[in-house]
Amino acid sequence: MTAQSKQKIVLDGQEVEYAFRRSRRARHVHFEINACTGLVVVVPQRCSASSVPALMEGKKHWILKNIDRYTGYEHPFENGHLQQGDNIPYLGRDLEIVFSIDHADTDGVILDDDRLLLQSKQLDNGTAAQTIKQWLRDQAKMFIPGRVDELASRLGLTYNRVSIRGQKSRWGSCSSKKNINLNWKLIMTPPHIIDYTIVHELLHLRQMNHSKAFWNLVAEYYPQWREYRKWLKDHAGYLLVDA
Repeated sequence: MTAQSKQKIVLDGQEVEYAFRRSRRARHVHFEINACTGLVVVVPQRCSASSVPALMEGKKHWILKNIDRYTGYEHPFENGHLQQGDNIPYLGRDLEIVFSIDHADTDGVILDDDRLLLQSKQLDNGTAAQTIKQWLRDQAKMFIPGRVDELASRLGLTYNRVSIRGQKSRWGSCSSKKNINLNWKLIMTPPHIIDYTIVHELLHLRQMNHSKAFWNLVAEYYPQWREYRKWLKDHAGYLLVDA
C-alpha cells in the first residue's frame, strides 16, 4: 500500500492538501487524518484516481470538520532535530529543552521542574534529539514496568514478562505466552493514558481478542475507554511515527 504524492483540492473555499493510496485489502473508500500524514484517501485497488475529487466533495463536511483537529500538533522530533526552547511531552506535561554546554563536565540529561537540561561538551540539534530520545526510553523502562506490576496485582492477573519497545504502529500488545509489550513512547502521554493502555493489554490475558466481551470487560475498569482510545488514535500519528 503506497501513498502517492500530495495533491490539493478546494472544498467550500478552503484549500486542502491530501494524498491517496491504493490498498489491496480495502473494499470501500475511506479517509484517514492524523498529524503526521495529514489527509489520506485510501481506495480499493481498482478504484480510479480520477474519482477521488468527487468522493472528497461528497465527504467534505467530515473532512473540514476533522482536519483542523490536527493543525496544532507538532512532532516532538521534527526532522530528527531539537532546538533550545523546544518542548517535549513527558507524563502529561511539556518540558522545555535547555542546552547547557558551558561548564559541562559530563554528558547527561537533568530533569529540573519543567525543564530538561542537556549537559554536553559538544552538542548540536541532531545529537540533542538522540540524547533526549534515549533519556525518554530510559525513563520508560524505569517507570512503565512498575506500573504493569502494580496494575496486574490490582486486577489479580499474572503475566510472564514485560518488554519496552519502539513500535511504529502500536502502543502495546499481549502475546499468547502472556508477554506484555509496551511502547516506550507512552512516556510522552499522560499517566492515565499509560495506565489505560497497560490495563487494556493485561485484560487480554482474560480475553485474547477485541470482541464485545473484551470491551465490556475494559468498561468495568474504564467506563470512559472510548475517550482514551480516541486520544491514543488521535496522537498516534505524531508520537508513534518516530522510532
